[in-house]
Amino acid sequence: MTTNKRLVKKIPFVFAGLCLGILMLRPFSSVAQAMAPEKSASAAAASDVQLIANNIADNEDAIMLSQKAVERAADSRIKELAQEMVTDHTAMLYSLEQLATAGSGSSGQGGGNIQGMPQHVSEINDKLSKLRGSDFDTLWVSSLLNLQQLKYDELTRQKETVRNPQLK
Repeated sequence: MTTNKRLVKKIPFVFAGLCLGILMLRPFSSVAQAMAPEKSASAAAASDVQLIANNIADNEDAIMLSQKAVERAADSRIKELAQEMVTDHTAMLYSLEQLATAGSGSSGQGGGNIQGMPQHVSEINDKLSKLRGSDFDTLWVSSLLNLQQLKYDELTRQKETVRNPQLK
């Protein structure tokens, strides 16, 4: 019984000590967070610049592959879809180049491709160059579907980290 009474008397002091400890640690953790490079404003801006550069390259690749389909697809529906993709990706490319110019004062030069892409776009292009008819159509559609899915997944992830409201 006496042990319980002593514990009951110590609870307010233990609680106060825990609260004080938490308050004392809090400023250190916020300093650590503020100093983390991935959280800094310059790192966020650099990340946005890289996102723009990567998306410029990705749009250029989509335009190139789509133009090839406009010229070589056997199915008229694929030609029509490819032409829509050329139009849409050209508009996105223009917008991205405007953002790149506004942010850096230079024209946007593509700097990369989709992370995790199973095949490089030039490899797809080489394979497409060797095919005709329905074989071309099948490879073009499956390759573009894979590339677009990877791009969608990448943009979904990056939406959480991008700082520029125009990119969101």
